[in-house]
Parts: sequence; structure tokens; C-alpha cells
Amino acid sequence: MRTTTRGVISLQQLQEDFPSVETILREDGEVTVITESGFSFKISVINYNDLIRTEEQKKKKMTLPESIKRVLIAGPQEGMHSVDIVKEITANELYFKKDGPFVDGKQVRSCANNNSDIFVCLPNNIIKLKTDEPTMEDLLFVKR
Repeated sequence: MRTTTRGVISLQQLQEDFPSVETILREDGEVTVITESGFSFKISVINYNDLIRTEEQKKKKMTLPESIKRVLIAGPQEGMHSVDIVKEITANELYFKKDGPFVDGKQVRSCANNNSDIFVCLPNNIIKLKTDEPTMEDLLFVKR
């Protein structure tokens, strides 16, 4: 077993060369800082957005497909534009990205494309829930 000291740094290195420490933090998720007096401190990466979210917002946390589905269930039968879905997700704080606050229309469309068992993607960025029985509209826009 190979042991590495990459994640163990001195307090002086932390103070003088934070960019290299930040690189280790981003790649490994944590570093251990050793002081001259022999104390050690562990620094780990946490998501700032998780710190500022309220408990109520944290309880609402769901996956992106779940949040799209929730919006579409409450929306019109013919589906919704991806941007309108984003507006509803944002307004109701249904989903937060790991590295940022909310999703955008491209991510919603991509998620819908990747979950073709749940969603149907129509032209003009319209997304709707997949039903058991295909409609004439679904049949006309089958992907080839």
C-alpha cells in the first residue's frame, strides 16, 4: 500500500501558497494542516449553498427528474417549455445544483432526453410526461 503526504501541509504552506492547497482540496476534498506546535487541523470542502439553505429548503431536496415531473404533473397536459419548467423549479425551490443555485433550460432538456422512460421531448423544447398510450402528437414526432 502506497502512503502519500500530498494532503498533509504545513500552516506556512497554507498561508503562503493557498492556490496549491485549493487544488488539493478540489481534487481530494480535504487537507490536514500541521502547525509548528504539533496540532493538526482537517480542512474539508463543503458546499456554500448547503450552508445558506434553510431547513425547509433542504427538506424539499429532490432529484432533477423528480422536480421536472412534479412541475409537469401540475402543468398543462400538452407539456411545458423547458424554460417555463425551470421557472417553476426555481420559484418553488424544488432542485438545487451541487455547485450552484438552480438549473437552466438546457439541463432540464438534457435530463428529459436522458429519462425517456418518464418524459417525451417535443420540438421547440416542449417537454411532457410520458403516458402509457401514445397520442397522435407523440407518433408524429417520434425520433428517427
